[in-house]
Amino acid sequence: MFTGKIYGKWMAATQREKLEKILEEVGIKNIEGKNILDVGSGPGFLSAILRKSQKSGSVVSSDIDIVNLKMHENLRFSACRKSCRFSCKASGLKVLASGDFLPFGKVFDVVFCIDAIHLLDKKRIGAEFAKVLKDSGILVVSAFCNKYTSDGKMKELEEALRGFEIKKRFLAKTENEWDAVVVASLNNMKDNKYYANSPSNQKLFLSET
Repeated sequence: MFTGKIYGKWMAATQREKLEKILEEVGIKNIEGKNILDVGSGPGFLSAILRKSQKSGSVVSSDIDIVNLKMHENLRFSACRKSCRFSCKASGLKVLASGDFLPFGKVFDVVFCIDAIHLLDKKRIGAEFAKVLKDSGILVVSAFCNKYTSDGKMKELEEALRGFEIKKRFLAKTENEWDAVVVASLNNMKDNKYYANSPSNQKLFLSET
């Protein structure tokens, strides 16, 4: 498994190139001025790009690795426990939390989970994303792949997001790395058995103010 220090030095230029391709496909206008959550943010490549491109709105970075969070530039750190409450209107907030137990309510317009879903519980992650997304929210999820595994990875992502409406599928390719990417939105998630039976549905630690 990559640690923050290793990943932070590993092909930084490739990561930024790939992330910019993903954002271009998603459409930067679709996320301007929005409250955004970066799940499994790593050393902060995506969070940094989002913050620089946003004229308004907020970017909250969440990762289970404190080393990753400390690598973020110009971001304020906050260790997050079950009792914590904060306003996600403050752009640049960092939260130490597992993607399997996101400590937020339905306050985010956009949620990104880039190259981290393989570390999460695929049976519950859809419910976690639905828990923190506003009803009109957008979800962008990706997974590492190559030309031989891209179809399988795309199917895995769609299965993990059962109950979401899939808006777009594409491959983000660089010379050194490929990602399978799915863009989705909420679609009757309350009727989805994974969402309805999820313990996370009972606990919303962050309320929009």
